[in-house]
Amino acid sequence: MKTLGIFSKLGSAGGSENRTLQLANCFANHLHTYIFAENNFSAKLKPRLDKRVTLREKMVTTKRYQYELSGMDFLVVINSDSYSFCKPSYWDGTQAKHHTSNIDISQIGQMAFLFNYVMSPAQSLVKLHKVNPRIKIMATSQWFLDNLERENKFAKLRELNLPAMKVNSPVSSEYIVQK
Repeated sequence: MKTLGIFSKLGSAGGSENRTLQLANCFANHLHTYIFAENNFSAKLKPRLDKRVTLREKMVTTKRYQYELSGMDFLVVINSDSYSFCKPSYWDGTQAKHHTSNIDISQIGQMAFLFNYVMSPAQSLVKLHKVNPRIKIMATSQWFLDNLERENKFAKLRELNLPAMKVNSPVSSEYIVQK
């Protein structure tokens, strides 16, 4: 069975955390699904987590979880607007503000970065693409995708011709089953 990992900071129970939960629960019917939390997963969300989803908390300080994340067939990174997750320095541990672990993302089959509102971190995907060229972009609005196409600051990103898609909210497992 293919593996899907969903990575986020997950310290609270806001919109991005709920989107992480929705995605994991939807795909649990179809794939071996993991949630990798940078730190802790919100106690408020745990009762709503599908039992088939494997939860990995404190991923950045647990070597075994880092190894599991590196072996995912597909990894969705949520909260990409945190300005850190799109940078190679976050994953290789040289951005000590977050952690000092070296997480090998070059082995991940495919990575998709989900952007909610803030666009500028997407520029860093150009550097990250050198580490893992199998990157995709997911956005929660057409506005985001349109701006990627027209703003000059994204010219180098456009040159990579990365696949991009819009994700509706809330995420519905019925849509996945029907399609």
